[in-house]
Parts: sequence; structure tokens; C-alpha cells
Amino acid sequence: MSTRVRWGILGTGMVAGWLRQGFRGCQKAELWAVASRSPDRARAFAEKHQIPAAHGSYESLLADSSIEAVLVTLPNTLHREWVERSAQAGKHVLCEKPLAMSARDVQAMIEACRSQGVHLMEAAMYRFQPQIEGVLQLIRSGRIGQLRHVQAAFSWPFRDAANIRLRKDMGGGCLFDLGYYPISFAVLLAGRRPAAVMGSACYGDSDVEESAAALLHFDSGLAALAECGFRIDVKIHAEITGEEGRIILPDPWTARGNKKQVQVWKARKLDETLEFEDPNAYTREIDHFSGVVRGQGGLLWTPEESLRVIHTLEAVARSSRTGESVALKPG
Repeated sequence: MSTRVRWGILGTGMVAGWLRQGFRGCQKAELWAVASRSPDRARAFAEKHQIPAAHGSYESLLADSSIEAVLVTLPNTLHREWVERSAQAGKHVLCEKPLAMSARDVQAMIEACRSQGVHLMEAAMYRFQPQIEGVLQLIRSGRIGQLRHVQAAFSWPFRDAANIRLRKDMGGGCLFDLGYYPISFAVLLAGRRPAAVMGSACYGDSDVEESAAALLHFDSGLAALAECGFRIDVKIHAEITGEEGRIILPDPWTARGNKKQVQVWKARKLDETLEFEDPNAYTREIDHFSGVVRGQGGLLWTPEESLRVIHTLEAVARSSRTGESVALKPG
């Protein structure tokens, strides 16, 4: 068995291109194959990105016994089917976020992978940035005291009506796309799902959320406000407030290769500015998962955390439609 894990990608879209760039810096992984439902598209992608093998169907890639792990970069509504089929083929699976569009589907995917003895991880890229771990350490150390409030946003304009993010049949909408980041961040900080959520959204011609906001109440006494949008100017930030200070992340979600700054404020004054390296988070994510495949530690982002997030997203979506608060079970 090779030291490096041999990978295949299902899909040739924009995210697949980003992840291909991530593979270039990997120490524990090598990208061996790509698959598309169009043989021509698979060959073109493979040639452009210098990938050895191109498959004209997803089934063909999964039948390749040399592939140990797959990246599922398909539309949201196809995630469950191809995660389960990958597991049945004995492949470990790193699946783009959101893992699925419902908690029921996520639970089924987790069970399918466990029954086949393969690892499953949701590709929450931002979790692998050094600044996120640095912020978690600040909070654990008590630097800003008991957490009381999180305010976070991710908005980016999408104008093309043909963009998959605006297609309801493909699981489009800003809530499960950009909203995933601030909402999952709040759930990560709380270490549990919220006790109740209230959502509000504006829907476009295709009946997907074009802008949305969510208020999350956690039984620990933490409240979080999350915003996202496709019809809003660029807005990227997170601010965490505790009883003794606050932490500001000016750029918490993107991977640009620049250094990341995190500010710590105490008593309305800037107490410290911390600087973190900004390596390719996709590279770190893929290498981390490859290490887990080789038995080198456990998952940084676990299926249980993915379940907490999808329960929350599902509740926010329901609240946005009905205009009523939605309560969640502890967990």
C-alpha cells in the first residue's frame, strides 16, 4: 500500500477545481482520477489539471480498486446517493458541505459509511485554518470569559440565474451554502445544537433563499446571529463576545493565502492583534482526512458535529418558511 492515499473526485465543477489546487500541496494524498457523467468533460478536466485518469461515469471511478478515497463535489441533492454508493464500493468519503439537505439523509449517510467500515467527513474547509484553532484556544483559555454572543456573516453576490446555487432542484439557496459558515461556526463554539432558532429569508424567482438571517438560542446562555445572502454586497466577518472581552475575525471563511489577523478587545480597547498563517485550507483538510484513513488520529470535524449543523440549518429553513420559532432537542 502506498504511503499516500490515492484519491478520486466525483464532479468537475468550480469546487472540484479549488480542491484540485489543494491536492498540489498535499503530503499524504495524491489525486489519481476524476469522474463526470460526460466523458468529454472528464477528459478536459483531467487534461487541464494534469490528473492521470478520467472516467466518463461515477460508477467507473468507484469500480477502480486502486482508489481509496473519494471527494464528492456534486450538487447538494446528489450527496446522499453518491456517498452511500462510494461507501458500498469501499471508499472513504470526504463530501462537500452541506453533507445533505436533511438530518434524515445525513444520519443515513453516517450509518452507511459505518456499516462499510469507511470514514466520512463533511468538507468544512474553514475549520482547517490555523486562525480557527487559535480562536478556539483563546476561548478555552478563558481570555474573553463566558461566551454570550456570536455575530457572523457571509454574503457574496450571485447574479447568474443559471448558477446551481439558485436552482431549487439542486439544493440551492444561500442558507445551506453561505449560511453554512456562520451557522456551523456558532454550533462549533457552543459545542451543541441550539435549543431554539428563528429564521427569516427573502426568496427569489426560483424559490430559494437569496438572503437570510437566523437567531440561534443555546441553553448555555449563548445567542448567535447569522446572516447570509446572494443579493447582498460582500460581507465576511465574525465577532465573538464574552463577559470579559470580544474576538473579531475580519476574514473567517475564505482561503486566500494571506496572513489572517484576529483582534482581541477588552473594555472597549484593542488588547492584542494576533496573526496566523493562511495555508491552503483545502490542502490541510485533504491531508488531515488522508491521515485518518492511514490511522493517524481521529476526525477534526466529526459526523456528530455535521448532524448538529444540519439539524440547525433544517430548523432555520423551516422557521423561515413558517415565520415561527423552532425548538430543537438537546444534543
